[in-house]
Amino acid sequence: MSMKNSFRRIANTLSIKRVSSALIFLNLACIIFGIFYLIIPIYNLFWDIFGIILFITLFGNILLVYLNTIKLNKTVKLGTRLNLACYIYLIFIIFGMLIIPISNFLISITYSSAIRDNIGKYGAFFFFYFGILILGGSIAYIDYKNGDNRGLWDLKLKGAFIHTKNILLIKKILKIVLGFFSILTLILGILFAFTILFGIWILGIIIPQFAFAFSILFIATTVLSLKILNRKKKEKLYYGIALTGIIISAVHLIPLLFTPYSIFTAEASFTEAFGANWRNNIDPNVEAKYFKTSHFTSPGLFLGIPTSDYKYMANVLFFNGAESNYTEDKNIALYFDVFWPKTDIADFPGKTPGGYSIIIKIHGGGWTSGDKGYGDMMEVNKYFAAQGYIVYDIQYGLNIEPLSGIIPTPKNVLGTFDINDMVRHIGNFTHYITNSSNPYSVSALEGNVDYVFVSGGSAGGHLTCTTALGIASNNYTEYFGSGLTIKGVVPFYPANGRSGLDGLPEFKNPENFLVNSSSPPMLIYQGTHDFGCAAISRNIKNRYTTAGNLECSIIWLPLSGHANDIYFSGHYNQVFLYYMERFLYLCVNGYIT
Repeated sequence: MSMKNSFRRIANTLSIKRVSSALIFLNLACIIFGIFYLIIPIYNLFWDIFGIILFITLFGNILLVYLNTIKLNKTVKLGTRLNLACYIYLIFIIFGMLIIPISNFLISITYSSAIRDNIGKYGAFFFFYFGILILGGSIAYIDYKNGDNRGLWDLKLKGAFIHTKNILLIKKILKIVLGFFSILTLILGILFAFTILFGIWILGIIIPQFAFAFSILFIATTVLSLKILNRKKKEKLYYGIALTGIIISAVHLIPLLFTPYSIFTAEASFTEAFGANWRNNIDPNVEAKYFKTSHFTSPGLFLGIPTSDYKYMANVLFFNGAESNYTEDKNIALYFDVFWPKTDIADFPGKTPGGYSIIIKIHGGGWTSGDKGYGDMMEVNKYFAAQGYIVYDIQYGLNIEPLSGIIPTPKNVLGTFDINDMVRHIGNFTHYITNSSNPYSVSALEGNVDYVFVSGGSAGGHLTCTTALGIASNNYTEYFGSGLTIKGVVPFYPANGRSGLDGLPEFKNPENFLVNSSSPPMLIYQGTHDFGCAAISRNIKNRYTTAGNLECSIIWLPLSGHANDIYFSGHYNQVFLYYMERFLYLCVNGYIT
């Protein structure tokens, strides 16, 4: 009874007129701020305030729909229409919380970010973002305008509006369908909540980074369930679902609410590894012009993080297996994508006296699947190309195993390859880009081979460590040659030693053999709930420390699972990106060596 009374007290305190008047203003503000955010891609403290307002508005709209559910007189014509609008709004926001992040994600994994090349994705994004606010604001306006209409809110008054038998039948069918949908969705919400708190491997890849949207989705689904139920006849079920939905929604907000703690621990780890005065070594003009000036901007969750101009070329052949001396290579062909600055600007963070710095990206996929491009967080390539880096996103030979096919994988990379072969293929790429006669080589794009970074995630994180530490050791010139100088390493949740494939011990677990006091500095992305890779990241850090090399920092992301950086504008990736761009800059300018 106490729970029931609590809901009643809340409902009585929050009057329709009071809530609707606030939401008219809030929805309008979010529409205006959203437009300015999209057309003025410059960080301002005001955007953080906008992000808070946006969350309040979205949850506030759902609250207003709930208040309409319990207070609206549905026997009058306006009440019936307003009740239908509330149903439409709930369904609309549920789909919107799926479509908005998906649209942003799909834009981030396409080569061009231009609106003309992504009409459908941008169209879906704009339709749902602004549609949610326009529809929510319209319901608020109707409520406010009719706030003194006693017939609309007095449940004791019986209106003259009567539904036909056909309409009543349709309503009954729709309620059954929506009820079934709501139950399944809330069951899914319980599973997702369990994933966030305790971690489930596959679901953990998706759920934590999109949990902010699921939080809104599940509270909207809860209110949809309550609209269908008869509160008086099924009182216990009604309040049970209400409480369950609130808990599910709250759990899905936890990863986002942990962001300040992520920033605190990241700052401590970065400072411990790279010195207390690292901030003083960053040119404030460069920081203001090119870098994220905030660790996290909440509107970015919904509206994305804009990327400046860049150039790119996709699918450049660097290795033809038919010309290889290895018989296992005969059926493969390996390609790379390259991204580089559109214009040459002297103060680019990635610019050196000898040309642009280089980033080599190595995709993940369990050594058996995956690809460059859309399979390798392409927005990162665009982002750093716009900062004066040449970013090479490469293929390498993969091993044909049962896992192949789970992740979309081109056939031209598949074979019976072990770790040595994969390292050899990556080495072939390094030979290609250091040969000035090749198109899109480092020299052709005015790059600097003395400023090279290597980055990748999961299996790609493992090969990142192997490639970077192998090149830096100067002991594997038969693989990599001697033309590149590694300035820094950025592995994401590295899966060193977990391939199950044959290979040299130092290639399978490079941290155990190749780390020394002069190893290149390293910045590691690691989720606390990525139970398969967390211990590996700790071991890498310990190996650096044991070797007397303090320049290794792990950025721990609370409740983050495996691959929780795939949503580029997500709260996890935003925090890491803040430190990654500064890490690269400090390495380029010799403050981290």
